[in-house]
Amino acid sequence: MSGPRATRMNHEAEVAGIGVGSGPDGEEVPAVVLRARGEYLPIFVTPDQARSIRDALSGEPFDRPLTHDLLVEMVTEFGGAIDSVRIDDITGGTFYGKLTAERYIDGEPDQFVFDARPSDAIAVAVREIGGVIEMPVLDVVSLAIIVGAAMLVSGAVVVSSIRELRAQGPRPTGQTAD
Repeated sequence: MSGPRATRMNHEAEVAGIGVGSGPDGEEVPAVVLRARGEYLPIFVTPDQARSIRDALSGEPFDRPLTHDLLVEMVTEFGGAIDSVRIDDITGGTFYGKLTAERYIDGEPDQFVFDARPSDAIAVAVREIGGVIEMPVLDVVSLAIIVGAAMLVSGAVVVSSIRELRAQGPRPTGQTAD
């Protein structure tokens, strides 16, 4: 393959924190905010997903395992490990992601790729791989277009949360905002 699509960039994002915006009817809409290429990208999530990600970022244990904790525990018990999380497409303002797990059988790696909602994949990533998310979607779509589409489709505004994260400045890798 040749041309501009032949070379894939290795875009990565890290979880900057959880933001809350207002929906069209004034309701609060949570978003996980990713930092990619020096910009902030909101991905709108449910309140439960936001809490799961926030708790994992803060290291706060939950009384009972949440769904994401259960998934990680099951993969581990079956001899596997979460290898990577990626957001690789956006269609109509909806992100699409994948979660890659790997296990070794007789010393040979066996890799499994699962379709995943980005919010679930991110919740697993903050638990298992330091909250780093591969962003191949940025190879074909501008970050500005992604942010605009996400805000348009969701009807939410997280601008104040993003401004707050920008005001805090960049953090060393591995540190996240609450």
